[in-house]
Amino acid sequence: MGVKGLASGDLSIAKIEEQKLSRPEAFEDYVSLALFWTLGAVVFLQFFTRYVLNNSMGWTEEIARMLLVACSLLGSSLAVRKNSHISVEFFYRYLSPRGGLFFSRVVDLLRILFFIVLLITCYKLAGRTFGALVSVDVPKKALYYIFNAMIGMNLIRSVHVAVLNWKNGGSSLNLTAPPVTNPDYKASFNDWIAPGMIVILSALAIWALLLGNDLYFMFALAFTVIIIGLPVAFCLAGSAYIYILVSGMAPDVVIAHRLINGMDSFPLLAIPFFILAGTLMNSVGITDRLFDFAKSLVGWLPGGLGHVNVGASIIFAGMSGAAVADAGGLGTIEIKAMKDAGYDPEFSVGITAASSTIGPIIPPSLPMVAFGVMASCSVGQLFAAGFIPGLLMGIALMAMVAYMAHKRKYPREDRFRVGFLMSSFKRSFLSLMTPAIIVGGILTGIFTPTEAAIGAVVYGILLGFFYRTLTFKKFVSISMETIDTSATIMMIIGAAAVFAWILTSNQVANLFAAFVMDNFTSKFMILLTINIILLVVGCFLEPIAAITIMVPVLLPLSQMIGLDVIHLGVIMVLNLMIGLLTPPVGTVLYVLSRVSGIKFERCLAGTAPFFIPLVIVLLLITYVEDFSLFLPNLIYR
Repeated sequence: MGVKGLASGDLSIAKIEEQKLSRPEAFEDYVSLALFWTLGAVVFLQFFTRYVLNNSMGWTEEIARMLLVACSLLGSSLAVRKNSHISVEFFYRYLSPRGGLFFSRVVDLLRILFFIVLLITCYKLAGRTFGALVSVDVPKKALYYIFNAMIGMNLIRSVHVAVLNWKNGGSSLNLTAPPVTNPDYKASFNDWIAPGMIVILSALAIWALLLGNDLYFMFALAFTVIIIGLPVAFCLAGSAYIYILVSGMAPDVVIAHRLINGMDSFPLLAIPFFILAGTLMNSVGITDRLFDFAKSLVGWLPGGLGHVNVGASIIFAGMSGAAVADAGGLGTIEIKAMKDAGYDPEFSVGITAASSTIGPIIPPSLPMVAFGVMASCSVGQLFAAGFIPGLLMGIALMAMVAYMAHKRKYPREDRFRVGFLMSSFKRSFLSLMTPAIIVGGILTGIFTPTEAAIGAVVYGILLGFFYRTLTFKKFVSISMETIDTSATIMMIIGAAAVFAWILTSNQVANLFAAFVMDNFTSKFMILLTINIILLVVGCFLEPIAAITIMVPVLLPLSQMIGLDVIHLGVIMVLNLMIGLLTPPVGTVLYVLSRVSGIKFERCLAGTAPFFIPLVIVLLLITYVEDFSLFLPNLIYR
C-alpha cells in the first residue's frame, strides 16, 4: 500500500474514532458541561491560590459544593436519557424477551413516579428554606428552586424515554445478554428466576407491613425494585420515601433534604475529578504506555501477560481509584493481548477482573473518599492505609498466576532485556509520573485528595497535548463521560444517605452492636462476622451505596471492640471490591463481559480461582492491622 493509501486509512480510522466520541445532544448537556467546567475552574482556582499565591479564597469551597450538587442533579438527566444509571443486572438478564419488555415498562413508570415525588418534596423544601450561603449572598431558597428545576429535567427525560420505549419497542433494561439477543431463544426455567424472586420479596414486604415492622418492609421493598431493574439510587430513595409515609417518622421533605445534603460535601469533590483523571488517562494513550512498561518489567515471568495484567493494574491504580475504570480501560488492552498470545479467554477475563479490584485499594480510591465522608475520618490516612494491602493483593494474584501458568503451560514473553525495559521506561516516564504526583502528594501531606485529583487532571491534559492525542472534541467527550459517571455515583451517595439516616434514627447500629456483643465474645469472631456481612452486602449492593449505609451501622461496633476506624475502612473497601466480582452485583464482570464478548457465566468461572488469593489477603489485612496502619501511623500520627 502506498503512502496515500496509508494516509487515507489513518484518516478513516480517525473519523471512526471521532464518531465514537460523546458530544452534547440536548439542552441539559450544554448546561451540565458549562457547570462542570465551572466547577473545575473554581476548584483549580482554590488549588492555584493556595499553592501559588499562598492565599486561599474561602468562598471557593462553598460555591464548589453547590456546583457539585447541581452537576449531579442535572447530569442525572443525561444518565436517564442514556440509560446509564447503575442497576443490578443479574436477575433481569435471564428474563424472556416478553418479560424483559414488561419489566422495562414497570421501570419506566417507577422512575417517573420517583422524580414526581422528588420534585414535589424539593419544592416543599425550597418553600421552607431560609437564610443565605455564608461566603456569598445567595439565598438558599433560590438554590433549592434551581435544584428543583434540575429534578424537573430528570422527570421530563424519564417521560421522554418511556414514550420512546413504548413507541419503538425499546427497553430501559440493559438487555444485552441471551435470551434477548439470541435468535434461537427457547423458553426455560431461567425465565422465572426474576419473577419468582419478585413475588417472594413482595410477599415478605406485605407481611412485614401487616405485622407493623416498617424497617423490614423498607428492606424488602428496596430489594424488590432492585430485582425489577430500577436503578439502585432510585430504589434506595424511593423505598425510604414509602417507609416515611408508612411510619410517619418525619415529613416527606426529608427525602429531598437528605438526598441533596448527602451530595453536599467538599471531600466528595474528589470523586468527579478522579473519574475525569482516569478517563483522561484511558483516552490520551497513557494506558498503552503503562501496559508496555509493565510488559517489559514482568512479562518474562511464566504466564507473562498475566503478571503484566496485575502490574499494569497496580500502576493504573495510582491514577483512577475505580475498579470499573481499570476494567473498562486497561481491560480492553489486556484481554486482547492475552487472547492474541493464546491464553484461555476465561483466564484472561478472570485475572483482568481480579486485578482491577486493586484500583480502589491503592490510592487514590473513590470508595475510600465515600468512607472518609461517612465516618468523618481522614481521607489521606485512608489512602495511606490502602497502599500496602494493594501491593499484597498484587503479589498474591501474581502467585496464583504463576501457579496456573505452570499447570496450564502458558507462554512467557521474551527473556528479560534491560534495553527493552529502559526504552519502555523512557517512553512511559511522563505517564508514570502521574501516580507519583497523586500518591506522593497525598502521602506526604502536600495535597488534599481533592487537590490531588485536580492536579492529576491538569497533568493529564498537559500530557494529552504533549503526546498530541487530546483534541477539544475529545476533551468534550471525556467531560461528558465524566459527568454521566459522576452523576450516577453521586445520586447513589445521596439516596443511600437517606436510607442510612433512617437506619440511624431507628438505632439499628446500636441494636446490631448489642446483638453481636451478646453472641460473640472474641474479637476474632466479631471481625470474621463483619467480613461475612460485608461480603454478603457486597454481593447485593453497589460499593458506594453499601459504604454509605453500612458505615453508620458498623462504626459503633468497631469502637466497642477497639477496631481503628482507618483499619475498618480498608477492611470494608476490600470486602466490597470482592463483591464487584460476585453476582448479583458483579459490576466488573458485566463490564468485562461486554468488552470481551464472553458470556457472563464464563467470566464468573474464569474469575473464581482468583477469589482464593483475594480472600487470603483479606484475612491477613483483617487480623494483622499493621498492614493497614503502618503507613498512616508513620506519616500522620
